[in-house]
Amino acid sequence: MTAKKTDSGVDMTNAPAGTTEEQNDPRPVPELTPAEREEAEKEGVKAAIAQSAQTNFATRSATESASGGDRWPDRHEIMPWAPTLDLSLDAFKAAVAADAEPAIPEGKIAGLVELERSGKNRTEYVKALCDRLGVKSPYEVTSAGPGFTNDVSSVNPIIRD
Repeated sequence: MTAKKTDSGVDMTNAPAGTTEEQNDPRPVPELTPAEREEAEKEGVKAAIAQSAQTNFATRSATESASGGDRWPDRHEIMPWAPTLDLSLDAFKAAVAADAEPAIPEGKIAGLVELERSGKNRTEYVKALCDRLGVKSPYEVTSAGPGFTNDVSSVNPIIRD
């Protein structure tokens, strides 16, 4: 078998299909000075950031609804506020009230709706969170949880003698 050589004498026998002579060129790449290498790295970082921003913008634009996107973009990273859901109902309502001190940001209230709907899903807790956000249904905030909430209020008071 004869070797496939190009006009410049580069052996292209073992080169993958579609490889150009420049890609298979065995000549060494010239060494860069530290200043040139640093400048090239800066240019590469700038190009990567620009590409990332362009992709992020395109993705966000494609997924936002006609209503203007996510109403509570800071509803994620909710776990520092998760212990609030373990409070008694009265203490919980006081903690999530708009005038509570310290006030829980509205975005984190939306995150608590998602967390409660994905967890215990208690009716009164979900209602209190929806009231704080000014929405009629938890589905205006999240699609998390089943199509019902767990009513944990007592039907008849338990009286013990």
